[in-house]
Amino acid sequence: MSASKARVVLNLIRGEDITTARDPRRHDPRGRRRDRQVLASAVANAVTNDAMQADELFVSAAYADEGITMKRFTPRARGRAARFASVPVTSR
Repeated sequence: MSASKARVVLNLIRGEDITTARDPRRHDPRGRRRDRQVLASAVANAVTNDAMQADELFVSAAYADEGITMKRFTPRARGRAARFASVPVTSR
C-alpha cells in the first residue's frame, strides 16, 4: 500500500482508543485489512511485551513514511544509460 493511501486511514485512527480504532465502519475503504493487521499487532505487542491492558490502550502516534527509491536505468544508444522515473521499493 502506498504511504499516501495509508495516511488517509491513519489520520482517522490517530488519537482514538483501541475499540474505536478497530471499528471497520469508521475507516476509509482503502487498505482496510492492512491497517487492522498493524493495529492488532501493536495491541498484541503491548499486551505481551509490556503487560498492558488492551482496553486501556489508545493510538498516540500513527504514521506512514515513504520507502527508499531504487535508481534504475534503461539501455540507450551507444552504450549509454538513461534513468527511469523513480520507482519506490515496497516491502510485503
